[in-house]
Amino acid sequence: MKLNMRLKNIDTGLALSLIIYVVLAIILLPRYQYQINPDGVSYIGIAQKYMHLDFANAVNGFWGPMLSWLLVPFLKLGTAPLLSAKFLSLSVGLLVLWQSNVFFKILNIEDHSRKVLMVLMAVVALYFALSVITPDILIVYFILAYFNIIFRQGYSSSKLAGVWSGIFGALLYLTKSYGLPFFVVHFLVFNLIFFFSTKEKTEKMRIGTHYISGMVVFVFISIFWISAISQKYDHFTLGTAGRYNHTLIGPQSLGHPLGHPMHIMGFLPPPNNTAISVWEDISNVEFPGWELFESFDNVMFQVKTILANWVEIFTILEKFSFLAVVILISAWFYLRKNRKLFVSNPIFLLIVSLFILVAGYSTLLIVNRYVWMGIIILLAMGAKLLDEFEAQRKIKHKSKLIMTYILAASFLILPVRNLKMNLDYGIQFYNFSKAISKFGIEGRVASNIYWHETLYVSFYMNWKYYGEIGREAKIKESLEKNEIDYFLVWGQDNKRLKFISNYEEITKGAIKGLRVYKLK
Repeated sequence: MKLNMRLKNIDTGLALSLIIYVVLAIILLPRYQYQINPDGVSYIGIAQKYMHLDFANAVNGFWGPMLSWLLVPFLKLGTAPLLSAKFLSLSVGLLVLWQSNVFFKILNIEDHSRKVLMVLMAVVALYFALSVITPDILIVYFILAYFNIIFRQGYSSSKLAGVWSGIFGALLYLTKSYGLPFFVVHFLVFNLIFFFSTKEKTEKMRIGTHYISGMVVFVFISIFWISAISQKYDHFTLGTAGRYNHTLIGPQSLGHPLGHPMHIMGFLPPPNNTAISVWEDISNVEFPGWELFESFDNVMFQVKTILANWVEIFTILEKFSFLAVVILISAWFYLRKNRKLFVSNPIFLLIVSLFILVAGYSTLLIVNRYVWMGIIILLAMGAKLLDEFEAQRKIKHKSKLIMTYILAASFLILPVRNLKMNLDYGIQFYNFSKAISKFGIEGRVASNIYWHETLYVSFYMNWKYYGEIGREAKIKESLEKNEIDYFLVWGQDNKRLKFISNYEEITKGAIKGLRVYKLK
């Protein structure tokens, strides 16, 4: 009897989702253990500094500290760095599933539809965890945790709703500097919506109290990190990534994506003695900037950038599901016909959340992982709309079930395709590093091209990578100035590298497509 009661209390949607996720993770992890990307190299390098108590170099205004902090226990266990990052991401993926299930329940999505969504979310969360080493999966988790407080019907009557909102807001900021403007704007907008949508003075006071307590907690936690990075860079800063990205997309900048300084500016020294490359902290590298209100042309350029980014945002959403725009248009028509409950309607709140999430990125640049949370919002919005259409008798129950399956399937295509496409990515760099290790290359290294590939090999070999030649005019002089020990030449020599024949090539043609010259 007790066993039957316990079985009835099991959330089958969540349980099935977790089982699918764990089984697929066990199957796919061996094929993803070498997945590597430049950001991941930086987060791992910073985590290693925290592990060795090198706080002076670990504190970093460009990369949020949370991912690196959470990596430290995995590294302490002696797990390989890339595998540690995957274990961490997969662990966060489990939490994303749990919070997603709570989120769908808070939105009162019909039980069968919620189970369908949770099965889909197992694959989506796995895609988040395995595709790339990034804090964006942590962003998804903390936003969901925050949403599960502020979307809850009893938000105003809860004693600690404001405090917990502030805690998760601070965690968002510590994960990624964009978390600060997102939380500040979203928390303010939602509390204003709640405040003006009620006529009860007591409830208004509770909402105001939640907002004040939430912001106090948020500022109290965040101020420690703001102080640390401001002290490091000798000026007040909330983070340096925003300024860098704004400079990167400017009309007088080096352009994007090939316009990153390390692709253009020639050899750049790592920021500290234990950093692999300048990408660990590029905050102090100066390259052409621009001021928005410096000229009318700059203002117009920013307007064009925003418009182009909004087109890109919708393109990304469409890539995740061919029904994305259909969902948004359907939501707009639904809200128009339900104006009386417009402000308090969860679909309206979801649209507002999606807009705030992507609006900040629209001023800079946008990539698909920035809108991962937007995918969950869209998925929830689609399921909620189908529930509403059935309740209003616009569709029958069987039709709704079919549409729910189609909705879920539409969001399944990209994650499955991406997971399949990236199988075994990175293993080539691991194998290459083993092959090149016999030549005893160490110390300061530079290359003619292939910044990413050389960075990955440097990660395995623990080289100090000074980057590629870019637009460097005086290559020989720059190599000498930076005291480069070895120069990697990928492909054929060109006119700019005639001088290199004066140095010893140590591989003797043993590695196809690469020659390594010993400069000292």
